[in-house]
Amino acid sequence: FDEKGIVGILSAVADYCQDKGFKKLLLADYIEADWTFHSAEKIARCMANIGFKNFKTAIYVYEPKRHYFTYFGETVANNQGVNIKTFVNMNSAIDWVKRD
Repeated sequence: FDEKGIVGILSAVADYCQDKGFKKLLLADYIEADWTFHSAEKIARCMANIGFKNFKTAIYVYEPKRHYFTYFGETVANNQGVNIKTFVNMNSAIDWVKRD
């Protein structure tokens, strides 16, 4: 996937969850992509514009070696008003997103 494809997927997820009235999301990142800090920043900025400000979102990162890119994206998204946190442990992600 490229940045445009990932943003398209996230946009569809945000629309669906908004329609269903969801307030909390747990996303699992199994996407095979060549991450860079630039791509993480672009995707994180888009998340604010496609509706993720309406959700508390935990992202489980399957590949721990990619966590530094997603953690950077987390910081950018938080600065855009998105309540998001990334995890390399699924149970930690579940625990966090369940909290109020």
